[in-house]
Amino acid sequence: MAEQVKFEENDLKAIKELQDEYMRITSLFGQMKITELNIQKQERDLMAELDRVREKEQSVLTQITEKYGPGQLDPTTGTFTPIEVPETEKK
Repeated sequence: MAEQVKFEENDLKAIKELQDEYMRITSLFGQMKITELNIQKQERDLMAELDRVREKEQSVLTQITEKYGPGQLDPTTGTFTPIEVPETEKK
C-alpha cells in the first residue's frame, strides 16, 4: 500500500479557494437563471395585459364610432370632428 502524504497548508488553501470560486460562480449562474425566469414571466404577464388593453381599446373605439360616427377626436380638448363618408362607402 502506498504511503499517505499530507498536503501542505498553502496547497490545501489553494484548492479550497478554487472550490469556493466554483461555488460562487455556480451560485451566481443560479441567481442569474432565476432572474431570467422572472423576467420571462413578467414579459408574458405584460404581453397578456397588452392584449387585454388592445381588446378594450377596440371595444371602446367601436362603441364611440357607433355613437358618434367616423371622425377625429382631439383628446386634449374633447373636440370631435366628424368625417363625411360618401354614400357609396356607407353601404
